[in-house]
Amino acid sequence: KRLALYGKWELVGGDSEDQQGPAKYYRNIDTGQLIGIIAAVSDHFCASCNRLRVTSLGEMKPCLFSSHAVPLIDSIQKRDRHSLKEAIMKAVSLKPSGWMKVVNRGCKMSRVGG
Repeated sequence: KRLALYGKWELVGGDSEDQQGPAKYYRNIDTGQLIGIIAAVSDHFCASCNRLRVTSLGEMKPCLFSSHAVPLIDSIQKRDRHSLKEAIMKAVSLKPSGWMKVVNRGCKMSRVGG
């Protein structure tokens, strides 16, 4: 399957489970470069999302639309690997398993990298 971008990009791994996470990856036939496209508007990707996001305020969000955020900044500033690992694991445990039915309308996209 080719991406309609000058016909030089092909889907990597097809539509199979080879593709991990929400992005579909395409390889440039001429250069071998890869790009990943997350089609958030046309194809809800929550069921396959394996991402966590760190905000510009040093908090880890288990989901782009989640109101939950786990603070990381203190552990990072103190260089405390153990508490940082615990905080990250807490964020992982808060990750929803599917589509977020309630969208957080207060989500500041510039802070969460979305």
